[in-house]
Amino acid sequence: MDLIVERDVAVPMRDGIVLRADIYRPSRQGRPIETRAPAILVRTTYDKERATDTRDAAQFVRAGYVFVIQDVRGRYKSDGRFYHGIYEADDGRDTIDWLAGQPWSNGKVGMTGISYLGAVQCAAAISGTPHLASIFHTKAPSDYYQNGFRHGGAFLMYTLPIALMVASSSKEALADPVLARSLQEAFENASQWLSRMPLKEGFNPVAQVPDAERWLFDMLLRSDYDEFWKTVPLWQPVEFLDRYADVPGMYVGGWYDLYQEDSFYTALAGRKKGPINLLMGPWTHLGFDDFFGDVDFGPTAVLTPDEYFSLQLRWFDRTLKATASDAEAEAQPPVSIFVMGGGDGTKTPAGKMRHGGRWRDEHEWPLARAEHPAMCTIRTTRSRPSAARPIFPRAGTPRQDAGMCSCRTARTTSARSRSISAARPACRYPRATTCSRSRRRRSSRILKSPVL
Repeated sequence: MDLIVERDVAVPMRDGIVLRADIYRPSRQGRPIETRAPAILVRTTYDKERATDTRDAAQFVRAGYVFVIQDVRGRYKSDGRFYHGIYEADDGRDTIDWLAGQPWSNGKVGMTGISYLGAVQCAAAISGTPHLASIFHTKAPSDYYQNGFRHGGAFLMYTLPIALMVASSSKEALADPVLARSLQEAFENASQWLSRMPLKEGFNPVAQVPDAERWLFDMLLRSDYDEFWKTVPLWQPVEFLDRYADVPGMYVGGWYDLYQEDSFYTALAGRKKGPINLLMGPWTHLGFDDFFGDVDFGPTAVLTPDEYFSLQLRWFDRTLKATASDAEAEAQPPVSIFVMGGGDGTKTPAGKMRHGGRWRDEHEWPLARAEHPAMCTIRTTRSRPSAARPIFPRAGTPRQDAGMCSCRTARTTSARSRSISAARPACRYPRATTCSRSRRRRSSRILKSPVL
């Protein structure tokens, strides 16, 4: 089976703005096949003509789908102005409804994509379109205020590099090579601009693209969780759960990704028939590797591009094709998590620690059987060691330092503290001490995390 591509197809929005999409359809002898088929839609901020997306397009078409990739409003070939998130619910619905009405469509539309390309799926799911039939959502937040551009209300500094990236590929930059080069250099040197925070409106590189600067300073200055945040479906899907479409959803995320993909399963699994599935690996936002920093999780942690595509294809075959009754998939537990640990701690040839890990299927998330042990923090003070005294006291010798744990049931050498804590039970947690060759006080913290 061959494919044919219709470039820059105009898709009208309700306000008269035209968005443009590339449509990949199966063909024979240079003519499109007229058989009705489901569509796979990707809505992107990153240029619909990217090579990685077109590779997926060919694979989806060979599998019997029509593949559609569209530049969102204000980006690349699409008209209008871009401001993160605010247009995507209406534009998503108008695009999906338009696709469902095409003569080659069977009326079913699935969506896929990572990061912003995942976030637009949430906006579409909240829009009310009856034609969205399945989503494959990867690494996008359910709450931009808590885990997006702000974290618990605090502004996240990576927002500035994102604003520089968006500005460097804006319509203004695409029309002016000198401006594009200037903004690209600013993006490449984002750390220098971060060191100049707080920035002043009109006196920063993003000011050359007014819409991008307005968004940046809105994110910076809108610190209160108010209607500004709550009324945008793409930013705050958690505020729209009752309107969220009851369609099959596959949610893929990483333990080291800020966006907390597992929150979607927690919010939707009990509300929707779905099915709702979750896949969580030891990944960051930017990849599906077998390592993070200096820690290696083993070869099974990797999700290759071919494996990622196969996951998508199996999901859409199961949820979009009426003839694709996958009894085996239906019988599988809905949650698959990568549990880290179990390695021998030796070094890989790349110098990373073999921490290990394994995949495990579950029927729920979060786990009802998870334990949340109480934790405490030990604060220790140690003077500079001398040659006559070892850094770590020998077994059976008195401790040379005093410690205080945050549960306030401390063991201490001070007479005043002994009298205060005499009536309290001894701290049941092991002491965690930190050795230092300086006179500074240091802390050793035990992180609170569920035991999986």
